[in-house]
Amino acid sequence: MDTQGQKNADWGFQAPPDGWYLMQFQGDIKESIKEVDGEKRTSLQIPLKAIEAYPGGEEAAFIMSIFIPLSGETDQAIGFAKKKMADVLVNSGLHEAFEKRYPGDISILDQRVIDGVKVKLPDKQVMVKIETKESKKDKTKVYTNIIALSTRDFKPEVSDKPKKEKASKDKPAAAPADTTDGW
Repeated sequence: MDTQGQKNADWGFQAPPDGWYLMQFQGDIKESIKEVDGEKRTSLQIPLKAIEAYPGGEEAAFIMSIFIPLSGETDQAIGFAKKKMADVLVNSGLHEAFEKRYPGDISILDQRVIDGVKVKLPDKQVMVKIETKESKKDKTKVYTNIIALSTRDFKPEVSDKPKKEKASKDKPAAAPADTTDGW
């Protein structure tokens, strides 16, 4: 072959600095299957592309994904997955449209909702907080994760005050749902 690989290769990837970013949902939303200890686990992988860092508006160019577990077996795991999906819909401004499209007692993890998310979510923008933490199990590994999600008009400096201060009663409203799409 014309190229040889190297053991323990380092490609120079640097995780983005911790903080808030304006990000846009991408179109390659898919269900991914991962095998852990012989057990297959399905998650909905929702990729986001960074547009700019906040505050300051510096350009940012990296991709991260939100993973919503779809194969939870306990009430706690299923509840967490439902909350995560609801948070994505609320903060992207789509929850109201999905409520109208799927009224009643339909699960937010129903395949019809997931299929709708794949079509309606791309190109919507949100604010995302990213944090890098050391692994609790293996101190040599660090993980960069999405730890918070908000509407695109959210102003992080208002909410990132120390917890001892009284929280503001003025929460940013969710972006209105797009009603021109036929739903």
